[in-house]
Amino acid sequence: GSWTFKSLKSFCAGTPPNCQSDQGPSVTLVVDTSGNLFGTVYFGGSNGDGAVFELKSKGGKKYALHYLHSFDNNDGAGPWDLSYAGQSTGAAWDGKSPLYGATIAGGTNGSGTVYSLTPGRGGWSFQILYNFCSASNCSDGGLPRGAVLVGMSGALYGTTGYYGGANSGGTIYELTSSNGNWSENTLYTFCTEANCTDGSGPFAGLAQDAAGNLYGTTYFGGNAGDGVVFELAAGGQYSVLYSFCAQTNCADGSEPAAAVTLDSKGHIFGTTGRGGDNNFGAMFEIKSGAYGRLYSFCAASGCSDGGYPYGTLALDAKGRLYGTTQYGGAYDLGSVYRMKP
Repeated sequence: GSWTFKSLKSFCAGTPPNCQSDQGPSVTLVVDTSGNLFGTVYFGGSNGDGAVFELKSKGGKKYALHYLHSFDNNDGAGPWDLSYAGQSTGAAWDGKSPLYGATIAGGTNGSGTVYSLTPGRGGWSFQILYNFCSASNCSDGGLPRGAVLVGMSGALYGTTGYYGGANSGGTIYELTSSNGNWSENTLYTFCTEANCTDGSGPFAGLAQDAAGNLYGTTYFGGNAGDGVVFELAAGGQYSVLYSFCAQTNCADGSEPAAAVTLDSKGHIFGTTGRGGDNNFGAMFEIKSGAYGRLYSFCAASGCSDGGYPYGTLALDAKGRLYGTTQYGGAYDLGSVYRMKP
C-alpha cells in the first residue's frame, strides 16, 4: 500500500534558476500506448513562447526529452494541456490521431489559438485551427486557459476565461471541421444574466457525458460572486447547477479553478481553490442535482493534508479520487492525496 516517487526528467538546460529554454511544465501529461509521455512547457522552447514536448520511454526506466513544436507567438504563446479523441474514457492515446491544445496568448490577434499536432512518417505536422478574437469586438472570446475537449462527434469544445464575449465574462466555444477547414461557434456567453449570476471567468476546461451535455466551472459570478458549476445541455440550454458560497463563511467552497470529473453514474466531482472551513478549499460532489461537500482542506494539524487544490481530479475504477494541492503537506509545498468513497 505504499507509494514510491521517482523523477523521470528534470527540466533545465542550464544551472537553476537560470534554466532558459527548458522550464515551466505545469499541465496534465498524456501517455500513449507505448508508454511515451507528452506535455507542454508554458515558457521556453526555441523562441521562449512555450513548446510541446515528448518524453520517449526507453524501456520504462529512462526517458529522452524531444521538443515537437516550439511556439513563436505568431502561432500562439503559452500552451496548456494536450488532449485527444477518447481521452475521457481513460484510454491511452493511440499515437496516431491528432493531439489538440490551446495557447493563452499569441496568434493573429494576440488572444490565443487552438492548434493540432499530428504524427506522420515525415515527422509531426502542426496546424492552427482557430485564432481567437477574430469576431467583431472579440465576441468569440480570447485568452483560453482550459484544456480543449475532443467531443464524441469529433468537434472540439473549450472555454475562454479571462476576457471576451459580449459581456467580457468569457465564452464556451465549439470548433467543427469540414474537409479540413475549421470553423468556430460560440455556444454560450457568460455574464448574460444580471450581476453575472450565471457565472463569469471559466478558467478550466469542460467535461462531457454520454448524452453530449457539457459541464464546467467559473471562478467568478454566481449568486455570491464566488463561482458556479454549470451545465450546457446538448440542445443548447444553459443552467447553473450550483452557486458557491451559499453557506456561512463559504463552508461549501468558493472560486473553483479546475474542471469537473464525471463518473459512470453522472455524478459530478470537483474542487474549489478557496472556501471550506479553513478557506483552504473544498472537494465536492453533485449527485442527483444535490450538492455535497466531501472534504474541507487544511483540516489536519499543520495543514499536513494540503490546501488550495487547483488541479482536476482523477477517478479510478474503484471510485477513488486523486488530486494535488498547491500548499500544505509536510513541507508546506503541496501534497498528492487520495479520497476513498
